[in-house]
Amino acid sequence: MKKSLLMIIAIVLCAMCLFACNNNDTDTSNDSNITDNVPSQTENYTNVGALLENDNITSITKDNYSLLSSMDLSQLPESVASIYREILEDIITYQVLYTVDDCTVSAFISLPKDYETKDYPLVIYNRGGNGNFSALNAESVAIYTQALNCVMIASNYRETAPGTGVDEFGGKDVNDVVFWMDIIPKLEFIEKDSVYMIGESRGGMQTCLALLNDNNNVIKAAACISGIYDVADIYNSRTDMQEMLVRRIGGTPEQCPEEYQKRSAINFVEQIKTPLIIVHSTGDVKVPYAQAQEFVEALETNGKTVEFITREDNYHSITSSDEIVSIFEQLKNIAK
Repeated sequence: MKKSLLMIIAIVLCAMCLFACNNNDTDTSNDSNITDNVPSQTENYTNVGALLENDNITSITKDNYSLLSSMDLSQLPESVASIYREILEDIITYQVLYTVDDCTVSAFISLPKDYETKDYPLVIYNRGGNGNFSALNAESVAIYTQALNCVMIASNYRETAPGTGVDEFGGKDVNDVVFWMDIIPKLEFIEKDSVYMIGESRGGMQTCLALLNDNNNVIKAAACISGIYDVADIYNSRTDMQEMLVRRIGGTPEQCPEEYQKRSAINFVEQIKTPLIIVHSTGDVKVPYAQAQEFVEALETNGKTVEFITREDNYHSITSSDEIVSIFEQLKNIAK
């Protein structure tokens, strides 16, 4: 039943993403752009609108969930339709444009509607893919926000429309995630002791790289699902990714070994201080299970706090809302 439900949600989400590639799902009418009720000077951010006081944040636009709003929920199984109704009724999502390294970057901030009167845990979510491939939309972020009952910030990284610049697959684009880590201490509507990071696939690599910049222990625990920990190994095992890696990284592992090494968490295990949860499937055909095994062994050898969850299947990335909720609960425990 759970797998059937997951398949239905996955199909609907896939249709949403395909539709979003050709349609702007953000309400850009004047009344949806946050421009008022912003204090003239502030050191802390009491709500999402106050983020406009940050010189690097150029616009904040409330999303109207046009993809969900246009669907006939009565045609979906009630278990799925109820989730979508809760999102429409209880979750607010904003698209935020901000600048990093002279690049425009797009991110989504998704929150329960009562976030100004109640503090929530915060999850920084790092997606997989590259460029516009597997880009997030408001609905996909809102689904996780609803499942976890949290505030979620999810960057699409530079280059991804409407952003500019070039996604370097773990290069300067890591700064697009670190940007939010620097803002977190000033957010007044979150639980400062309940800040976590979750990364899927390429996002697992992005998570490990971002954590190297967490000098103030902002992130209390992080989870990497189907993460990449050795980029040169991915180049050698995934011929379908070689052209992309060469284009984004600048060459092959033989031509620029330093670039591959500095993106690979297996090479900087001793620098990671954040408690980690590593989730990987034994039959994952996109990222070899052996990468996760080697990474966890290195973490344990270096005395790091790590929990390894092995899935005896061939899934890549998060498999269901139940799984991400379970991982979220484990993050809370490992952070203690």
